[in-house]
Amino acid sequence: MPNTMFKLPLKIRTFCVSIVLALMIPLKVYPAPATEEPWQVGLKAYRQGQYQQAQKMWLALAQKGDSKSQMYLAHLYHQGLGTAKNLKQALYWFQLAAEQGDADAQYALALMHETGQGVSPDYWEAEKWYQRIREQGYCLGEIGLRRKLIQ
Repeated sequence: MPNTMFKLPLKIRTFCVSIVLALMIPLKVYPAPATEEPWQVGLKAYRQGQYQQAQKMWLALAQKGDSKSQMYLAHLYHQGLGTAKNLKQALYWFQLAAEQGDADAQYALALMHETGQGVSPDYWEAEKWYQRIREQGYCLGEIGLRRKLIQ
């Protein structure tokens, strides 16, 4: 079934996805643990607008396999914060975090595949990630699947 979102011009679809991703990442609130996790130091820098400092911290952690750092680093590349906008790098880091089960990264990855950001549109790949999100019990995956089924 065709998705009506794909009837919109590519610039409008890209803009809509960028807004969703831009709002999704910084608004995520995590409970304060007894001790601060290393990726949270980067989050403090991010919230203070020190994007290059956040990128430096998250890159070191992301390269060691930290999924939260990979997801946040991908967000910086996707939005061009503290670095040049680079959708290929965003896709790469979202993919690594998504493969470790990070639902936010899975949703971002599904949207990027669905709308063709950094990659040719691939609805089957998007559907795969929406399904994984849904299987974890998150409503974002349900929204992605339902939107496709209705249309």
